[in-house]
Amino acid sequence: MDKYAEHVCKIISNVSYSISGVLISTHWLPFLNHNAAALGVIIGTMTFITNFIFQFLNHRIIAAKHSQNQ
Repeated sequence: MDKYAEHVCKIISNVSYSISGVLISTHWLPFLNHNAAALGVIIGTMTFITNFIFQFLNHRIIAAKHSQNQ
């Protein structure tokens, strides 16, 4: 995988862990429980978009390496 993509993945992972810690420490869990369906749709959509972007970038990198080898 590209170094840039790996760096972005690490940043996204750190942000998600930070958000989880903040939500737990600030007592937002009741809010999350009451709005679980809406938040699930938002998180699912964000996950789909992020995965689509990374798969697209990975496909471009593989195609570029394949064309260089020929």
